Amino acid sequence: MSKDFSPTVYTSAISTMLKYAQRQGHEARKIFSAADVDFSKYSSPESRMTLRESDRIAEQAFFATGCENLGLRSGQLISPGNWNIVGYIMMNCDTLGDAFKNYCIYERIISEGNRTTLLVEGKVATIEVELVADTAITIKQHSENILSCMLRLMKVLTGEEIMLSEVHFTHDPPRDISDYREIFRAPLLFRQAENAILLDKEYLDLPILQPNRHLLSLLEQHARNTLLSLTHKKGYREKVRYFLMRKVPFRAPPIEIIARELGMSPRTLQLKLKAEGTCYQALLDGVRKDMAINYLRSKDLSVTDIAYLLGFSEPSSFSRTFKRWTGFTPCEFRKVC
Repeated sequence: MSKDFSPTVYTSAISTMLKYAQRQGHEARKIFSAADVDFSKYSSPESRMTLRESDRIAEQAFFATGCENLGLRSGQLISPGNWNIVGYIMMNCDTLGDAFKNYCIYERIISEGNRTTLLVEGKVATIEVELVADTAITIKQHSENILSCMLRLMKVLTGEEIMLSEVHFTHDPPRDISDYREIFRAPLLFRQAENAILLDKEYLDLPILQPNRHLLSLLEQHARNTLLSLTHKKGYREKVRYFLMRKVPFRAPPIEIIARELGMSPRTLQLKLKAEGTCYQALLDGVRKDMAINYLRSKDLSVTDIAYLLGFSEPSSFSRTFKRWTGFTPCEFRKVC
């Protein structure tokens, strides 16, 4: 990933994985060291790290524990404070539905690598999670951690057992799904288009245990200011790359879509990118190249699968483009990386 784009996460957002690893006898300091991340970032819940640093820590926690379901199990250790101000906002909402609506609004404070959507269709509420991660390992661990955290927080916030209708995962089914059955107690669907939990929409009306509307107002003001600071410190190069990283798998959005998302015309966006020394096509190529390298390093996907994920119509077209980017074909790169 290029140095000009560095989405960040609250350090406390990965604390559940570290807590689980510590319970298995592994020191957080050693995991940080193995991930080449400054351990002092773990000392304050307000501190932030890059998404890539978070991915490396999750990967090292996975290697240290040897737990295939690290994200799944560690999600059950969450408390609202692990999500910092967003968790406290959820604690002070009136209903569970309000809590998750606010989570979707302020999620970027927790992690700029996630995008959660609450959908209600008929009698079913769906909480969908999109995320950016470096490898198949971290995609699996982070997505399962988030879904597990959400289910646990539903009980913590309401004091009620929530019976899910279904749980969806984008990754392949593991050999053993006993942990999944124990935690979610719902039909499990793998190789889905999204990571999601589905539940009866009536659960959204459950009251939060001890809401405080005055405190909620103060917390929301602080959260809005935090969101503004995260947005303003990024140039348009970074904003466009961030948007592309969410959308490039399976499709590459035209500049018109991104410009509309940023509230400007395509021409204005082109001029702003030019002023920062780049253009839309260069950023798209950069994102595709970075994703291709990460996918090839994980060795969990075939070249054909990667070509499809990156929006190429044919594996041969992907191979030619990748060689232009790196000087290697995808197969050659896998042998030397």
